[in-house]
Amino acid sequence: MPASLLLTPIPVPIPVFYSPEHLEEASTALRLNGYVVIAISTGNTQDRTIARQQIRSAIITLIQQCYQIDRRDIEIAASSGTAPRLFFSGHEAALSISHEAGLSLAAICLDSSVGIDLLNTKSLAKESFEWQDIASIYLDPDRHQMIRSLTPQQQRLSFVQEWTRLEARYKCAGMALSEWSDTVATGRHIKLQTMSAYQLDLPENYCGSIAFSA
Repeated sequence: MPASLLLTPIPVPIPVFYSPEHLEEASTALRLNGYVVIAISTGNTQDRTIARQQIRSAIITLIQQCYQIDRRDIEIAASSGTAPRLFFSGHEAALSISHEAGLSLAAICLDSSVGIDLLNTKSLAKESFEWQDIASIYLDPDRHQMIRSLTPQQQRLSFVQEWTRLEARYKCAGMALSEWSDTVATGRHIKLQTMSAYQLDLPENYCGSIAFSA
């Protein structure tokens, strides 16, 4: 977990800085806190390739401004099945990226693993969306039961929050999402419980979480 989270009160939800409008604030946050979350609006495009290019460009621009280095000295390394890593001027940072229609997020952390997840809640607002089936397969039974105890109006939002926390923890742990079962619960739980997850400050129709390793 970033040292700043241990030494100072945690802002809940954690702020998100939009690029390029709030690049200077994002740069300051990274220097002071050791982590930052940035966002870019991707408009109406459904092309993930374009979204990936845009968020990667925003990451490089942020590091360039924050550390006053040449863009050519910044590298985002990624391979299939592994989390991307950020390299610059002899430093290495953890990096996590998530995309939804209209918005892309990137979390950078200098001194711990990080995972981030984002959902567009507007697409899940339809009555046909059966969150119960997904929850029964992937969520801890206690968390599933907690959601079921809420009013119908609260259940969907609570599920989305739990889901993004779960995904963020998995990404932070470097683990693939898997179905819940008693046979794997113990080992999975031990690793995931070392991850601390927090809600992100996002616009209407979006929900997201960030997770850090202890």
